[in-house]
Amino acid sequence: MRSHAKKSPLSKRRCKKEQLAGKLPGIPLQQQVVHAMPSERALIESNRKLIEIFEGKIKAKLDEIWGD
Repeated sequence: MRSHAKKSPLSKRRCKKEQLAGKLPGIPLQQQVVHAMPSERALIESNRKLIEIFEGKIKAKLDEIWGD
């Protein structure tokens, strides 16, 4: 007879966690990444503002060309 017992969700999570643990970078590299995040986030926000500015300029030029 075959057993149809299912693994509990907890044991599935534990297995996934153990699989991931071997693939994570070391703590020093993780700390470097975390330390760099605020400056990278600031760059992303600056770029979002630039995109808004240039979208406005493009719209204004298209309105000038097409007369809207």
